[in-house]
Amino acid sequence: MSLPNLTTTIAFINDKPCAFEVGETILQFTRRHWGKDSIPTLCDAPNLEAFGSCRVCSVEVALEKDGPRRTKASCHTLVEPGMFIYTESAAIQKLRKNIIELVLTDHPLDCLTCEVNGNCELQDVAARVGIRKGALSSWRKPPRSRERPEPSLPDFGSLKVHSVFSLRTRLRRGTGPIGAECGWSGF
Repeated sequence: MSLPNLTTTIAFINDKPCAFEVGETILQFTRRHWGKDSIPTLCDAPNLEAFGSCRVCSVEVALEKDGPRRTKASCHTLVEPGMFIYTESAAIQKLRKNIIELVLTDHPLDCLTCEVNGNCELQDVAARVGIRKGALSSWRKPPRSRERPEPSLPDFGSLKVHSVFSLRTRLRRGTGPIGAECGWSGF
């Protein structure tokens, strides 16, 4: 009985060798080894195919140690043998913070009156990338007109949706069960 060739099943997360499974994405791989919160996401939903629309899950990838790095969305990039994955480099941290700042520029930020305040995916990711709650007010949009009320979040059962941003992103991508189960047409 021969031993498997470990070089074909090993990739590196922040220079630490870890075994991966064929067909596994970088996000799945890092979550399996480092936990669910190892890479932040906004558009990730277990019942949808990975799409990479928010890019918050971006990581740096090199094909050799100290080799040139490329930024990739971890949710839909497959792990390859010998790949070096960097989840928290300075460039990635800055990129994630810039992405969330851009999301916040188009977000109403009436967190204190929002029905999911304290249990909000966007608030959690903002805190994870270094944006403090007090800083959120600097991106405040003018309040919505009374003619067009803020949409309420429908009940999606087991699907955990904690922000209008996540809901919009997932509804645009989802067909069939997400919107149809609730009889809701989206935005």
